[in-house]
Amino acid sequence: MSEVTLNILQTIGRDVGELSSKDFIEQLQNVPSDVERIVVDINSEGGSVFEGNAIAEALKQHPANITTRCIGSALSIASVIFLAGDERLIAENGWVMIHEPMSESWGTAGELRQQADLIDGIRERMVQDYQEATRISSSQAAQMMKDETWFDSSDAIKYGFATGITGRTLAVAMSNKTKYKNMPQRLLASAVDAPSGDESELEDFEMSEMKSIGQTIAAIRARCRGASDQFILAQLEAGTSLDDITAVHNEDQQKELEELKQALAIAEATIAEYEEETAQEEDEEAAPEESTEETLEEEETVETEEEVDAEEEEELEAEEEEKKAKAKSSIRPVATKIRKGSRSTTYRAKWNQAITDYMSSSGATRDRAIKMVNKTHPGLREQVVNESEINQQRQVTV
Repeated sequence: MSEVTLNILQTIGRDVGELSSKDFIEQLQNVPSDVERIVVDINSEGGSVFEGNAIAEALKQHPANITTRCIGSALSIASVIFLAGDERLIAENGWVMIHEPMSESWGTAGELRQQADLIDGIRERMVQDYQEATRISSSQAAQMMKDETWFDSSDAIKYGFATGITGRTLAVAMSNKTKYKNMPQRLLASAVDAPSGDESELEDFEMSEMKSIGQTIAAIRARCRGASDQFILAQLEAGTSLDDITAVHNEDQQKELEELKQALAIAEATIAEYEEETAQEEDEEAAPEESTEETLEEEETVETEEEVDAEEEEELEAEEEEKKAKAKSSIRPVATKIRKGSRSTTYRAKWNQAITDYMSSSGATRDRAIKMVNKTHPGLREQVVNESEINQQRQVTV
């Protein structure tokens, strides 16, 4: 059986370095008519939907038996081209990815609405292509496209994207512009730029050791957010797999989170205890002030009552002296009244004077001074009490 191999080993489109539908269809038309089998090796991240659909349709219409081989990746619109084969083989390390069509558009609101309608139509067509060529339903295809679903070789066969495995392997083509949202981490760790297209590289293509390490580090950082350089280096030196590295990192992160929670709980408890102690201190400080104010008021009341009593005693004494003078003299009464504020010789006056002197000399409160005077002059207070009782009982008649 005569056979011809064609290649799709770059992005699909019309820009420089891309494969256009025009160029591919020209290659297809140059295939001799007696060729019975055409093999199309695919390693592409996709590209233009219109260019890709044109290539897929040309393959479907060709009379020869078409075998498509995903020797690296058949992503986005390249997956539609891959499905155009009568036989579809995928390398063991190959990948197929489907997602919703996208557009980088600008224009008026009306123009953008038209483009949105166009994208909806393209999506519906792709859903139909996937449903007809695989084992998934239309609803499954629509959801998988929405989720951006990646199929490794086993999943590609499971869901009917591929019909078998090919021994031919090539590193997955991935340009620096590629920014898929759900790219598998093990693919990210081993992805390299697409080869030049020279078929001589297909059999013995090897990724450089330096680039592999760099991309492995990138994959670790993508999975293990915030991982330190020391952590990554230790895992690389230990030869730990990416899944195990992720598990270790997640466990460390969980421990750190628990420690932070405990520290936060301790801090909150400390703050609450401090606030409670502060509130108690404020209450204690306020209580003496109230007590002091009450004591002062009581002292002022006692002092006022005592001053009144002293004045009354002085007036009674003066009246008594005056009455005695009138009784002794028939000429005129002798003025013996002790004026307010003058020093009195009554026991009460002496007692009050002793209290005043002690307060002046020691700076003590009146309560303290009264206690000390009663202690140092034990007979004086008794004389004051006796004097008060005598005055209350005395009745003087002139």
